[in-house]
Amino acid sequence: MLFRSPGNIKLANSPLFVGEVRPSYSDVFRTFRTPTHGFRAIAEILLTYQKRDGIKTIGEAINRYAPPSDNNPTEIYSLNVARECGVEVTDTIDFKRYLLPMLRAISRQELGEDYYSDDTISHAIDMALELS
Repeated sequence: MLFRSPGNIKLANSPLFVGEVRPSYSDVFRTFRTPTHGFRAIAEILLTYQKRDGIKTIGEAINRYAPPSDNNPTEIYSLNVARECGVEVTDTIDFKRYLLPMLRAISRQELGEDYYSDDTISHAIDMALELS
């Protein structure tokens, strides 16, 4: 069911995202009706990190999204996302401007390759930005 969770967002006792399926098909990760809903959730998370929590860099965002405490290769993960965005891990950026490459890189890191088109990801971004 990895195709319904392009960012492998962990299950948590928090409100459901739009398009989230419960019960999840996974014991660990949230499941979404469509990949677009999954990408929308990733975008919402990243935008919340920046707006509510003051996270300003890819390094800070990935450290929170995929922490080393969960056995993630957080440093390499951050480098891969930053490279996709054409910035440094420590650069202060506006996440809204970089959502497409950030989501593409996060999905690639989580799933091992690019399964989704930029159109799918862009549609999800548009949905997420309607809320912000």
